[in-house]
Amino acid sequence: MQQALPEQFWKSVIIQTLNLTRSGRSTSIGMLASHARCTSDVAKRILSSLKVDSDNGQVSLSTEDRLRLAREASRGGFLGDVARTLEWQEFESFTEACLDEAGYKVQKNVRTRDEGRVREVDVVAARGNLVLCIDCKHWNTPSYPSKFTRALEHPLEATYSLLRELRRKETGSFLGLPMVLTLLAPREKLRNGVVLLSIDQLSDFTENLEPFSESLPFISAGGVPA
Repeated sequence: MQQALPEQFWKSVIIQTLNLTRSGRSTSIGMLASHARCTSDVAKRILSSLKVDSDNGQVSLSTEDRLRLAREASRGGFLGDVARTLEWQEFESFTEACLDEAGYKVQKNVRTRDEGRVREVDVVAARGNLVLCIDCKHWNTPSYPSKFTRALEHPLEATYSLLRELRRKETGSFLGLPMVLTLLAPREKLRNGVVLLSIDQLSDFTENLEPFSESLPFISAGGVPA
């Protein structure tokens, strides 16, 4: 019977595997073990448990495998560290996967046409009458409030536009919530009518999200604050 490996080895091996296989690269077990500060045998055992092939001494991951390991990191409680190893396209796909797992119907790169302008939302997630309009910012720098000043205009305008489009096409009442999702935790949770979150805060936020919460800037289908 094999002895259970310390948690820090799992965390380090997952992070370094994702980091060293970015942009389609491959890495050797020896290199991976060196970066993860463990033995090659420990790295192989962890990869085997994660169903990552390393039999030829090399490790390479498909996009699906990288997202699967990121989800494993989320369950292990160290998603924030792992998110920085994802490419910006993977960051959007990972956001989509998290929301899908939370029970939302999700679409990426949704375009709206309103008042002669076309706007695109990175991720739109709907559950019941609630619609989240999310801009994914793959920022790996400290998330100071001033950094969001210009970035906040787009999700807010896009949410208004999407809700007006839904009102024309669908029956029923909808509530929209404009959001910006980043790698690092913003210093503010709310600014200029937009929710600011880091990726590792997303699961808790969606799990506890209730429509009509007075602390959140919901927008009604009529394009006015709810």
